[in-house]
Amino acid sequence: VPLADLSPHADFWAQMGLYREASRALRDAEDDRATRSDTQDWIIHYTALDAPQHAIRRASIGLQWANRDDAPWRAHSAYPRPYQALVQRETARHDMPANLVYAIARKESLFDPHAVSSVGAMGMMQMMPATWETNRRRAGLPELPPGALPGPEDSIIAGAFELAHLLTTFQGALPLAIMGYNAGPAAVHRWLDRSGDLPTDLFVEKASFVQTRNYVRRVYQNLVRYAQLYGDPLPVLPTRIARLSPRRTTPASPAAPAGQ
Repeated sequence: VPLADLSPHADFWAQMGLYREASRALRDAEDDRATRSDTQDWIIHYTALDAPQHAIRRASIGLQWANRDDAPWRAHSAYPRPYQALVQRETARHDMPANLVYAIARKESLFDPHAVSSVGAMGMMQMMPATWETNRRRAGLPELPPGALPGPEDSIIAGAFELAHLLTTFQGALPLAIMGYNAGPAAVHRWLDRSGDLPTDLFVEKASFVQTRNYVRRVYQNLVRYAQLYGDPLPVLPTRIARLSPRRTTPASPAAPAGQ
């Protein structure tokens, strides 16, 4: 279905090359006539307009009730893997699973490159400005102009550097790295000092921030769904969270508010 048939206003903005305005107009037009039968048309146009957050939202509607014919494309649209070559390159550089970047980006922003949180986290990987600056320097990325957001490619590169740093800091413990991405490594070290050497699920439940507890669950859920959809190995979590060895790495990343 042509974009003009769904929203003439969205088509007008798209013809002008103003994709953000076009995606807003398309979102405004999405009403009761966006039935299950034409869901794929909306997803295609949202994706073309660089509005992945709306494509994912639309694909996720009714996913659990999808029939055998439309479940596969709907599931892949709800859990996309954009920028595959870049993600594969950066995660191979750091020897970590590509699905970790996808799981984080989906939870943080639904892959929206224009996302800015209420606490200032920015871009697809939703990094706080200080954390972005640290990892921009690590990766050799250019400085941002005042008021600009990192593009999706730079956001992925810097996010992969941050995840690699967290995995090193927490000696490969995936749950701790995920917690650190949300709450900052300093908070995770405090929780380790207070509650280390516990079963993993209990340790996560003892995190002081409710948001971080929910964050770990959602990211792990994303990891499992990506693995199942794309035929990758399921993520392996440790059964227990042990205290770090005495050679504990000093966290270089600035602590982030719980909103990151």
